[in-house]
Amino acid sequence: MVLGWLSAVPLVLLTLRRMRGFAVSLAGSAYGVLYYAAINALAVPIYFGDELPWRLGWSVVVPSLVVHLVFGVAVAHTVRFLRRKTAAA
Repeated sequence: MVLGWLSAVPLVLLTLRRMRGFAVSLAGSAYGVLYYAAINALAVPIYFGDELPWRLGWSVVVPSLVVHLVFGVAVAHTVRFLRRKTAAA
């Protein structure tokens, strides 16, 4: 849970100021893909001495990439919702 919160902080701080609809989804998707590529596909395997995911095949890459896409979009829309809610209050 803590790792999820920490992973979301850069997205919350860097973006989503005045974005709407599809732009929010696009920003979240881009963040999810970049996070997957930088952290899960490079940093973690290199740190632990494991094989890189793309050497293991698409059956390893696709599920994790989809989860990171969903994570990015969910965080982006949640932040947008909370910012709109606090602005209205």
